[in-house]
Amino acid sequence: MPRLLLLTGADPVAPSQGDEWRAHGLLRGLLALGEVTVVQWGGARRGSHRYVPLGRGEWVRRAVRGLGAGPPLVLAPFRADRPAVPGRFDLVAVYPLKLAPWAFDVDARVRVLDLADSLGLLAARLKGRGTWAARVRLYGVAAAEAAWARRFDEVWVAAEADAAWLRARGVAPRVVPNGVPEIRPLGWQDPRQLLFVGNLAYPPNRLGLADFLRRVWPELARAGYRLTAVGRGTEGIRAPGVAGKGWVPDVRPYYAAAGAVVAPIRVGAGTPTKVLEALAFGRPVVAWAEGVGGLTEAQRAAVLTVAEPGEWRDALAALADRGEWERRVAAGLGAVEPWGAAQAARLTALLGIDGVRREV
Repeated sequence: MPRLLLLTGADPVAPSQGDEWRAHGLLRGLLALGEVTVVQWGGARRGSHRYVPLGRGEWVRRAVRGLGAGPPLVLAPFRADRPAVPGRFDLVAVYPLKLAPWAFDVDARVRVLDLADSLGLLAARLKGRGTWAARVRLYGVAAAEAAWARRFDEVWVAAEADAAWLRARGVAPRVVPNGVPEIRPLGWQDPRQLLFVGNLAYPPNRLGLADFLRRVWPELARAGYRLTAVGRGTEGIRAPGVAGKGWVPDVRPYYAAAGAVVAPIRVGAGTPTKVLEALAFGRPVVAWAEGVGGLTEAQRAAVLTVAEPGEWRDALAALADRGEWERRVAAGLGAVEPWGAAQAARLTALLGIDGVRREV
């Protein structure tokens, strides 16, 4: 049985969104091959694995230390004083980019860097649009991302657009798509009851929702649609017909109460995971066409896409037809796959193992 190590900056045991989503998929893929040693550094929660917290003031000291020559701010806290992981491993998987230096402290035969989304591509797409803090944090990340990626035996991204960006910079990534935690259709609900799910600390979510509320929502509100917004930062939303709930421990009741999901992201990188989550719960999704480029062809076909603000109402009105609603649900359910399936398949091939060892 191979000896496997996961170095992660996000809790891979109790996923909810963002980094935790990808970390959990990676862990599930590794577990399909055998036992996994997991070390989480500086995350928000402690799971059933080794956890190395950052001490008080450590972020500030390390960030300041990183402002000189070397990696950008996103990598700075991990430039020095990384905890040692003893032993020899057949494979070490690292997620996300900020932990890349740590992989080379470990004695391992194969090293895999899971970027999920290219931060270099994200920085390019946010140029002149995100907050100054986001732009500073991502300054120089494209060059650092490419430099570190070239040192690994294999580099993963979740979508083809991210892979193309990295290929143009001398990296040969492999597309390993995201999965979903569960595939469980929730049944019919009134499509005038809409849902948005997303963390507004992520600039593409914040910019997309603000644009949607300003340019699209007034007409929908007058037509009798109601929107529930879930995720960190949404509790501050003040708009007619909108209920901002903030962070919630379980999103499933909100999906059950909604008849359709809106995904108004227009910029970003990688896969819009909340679109996948909605499809897996049997909820039709309406989205900007440019925001779903990271989905597979089948997933994009399941989504109702729009190109202009005035098209949102027509797209949502189409879902009032129960037959169209059910066709979109069936297409979405058929286009998603469970967490870890793609990761397990690729790891099996990478290590030359004859078949996945067990189900997880």
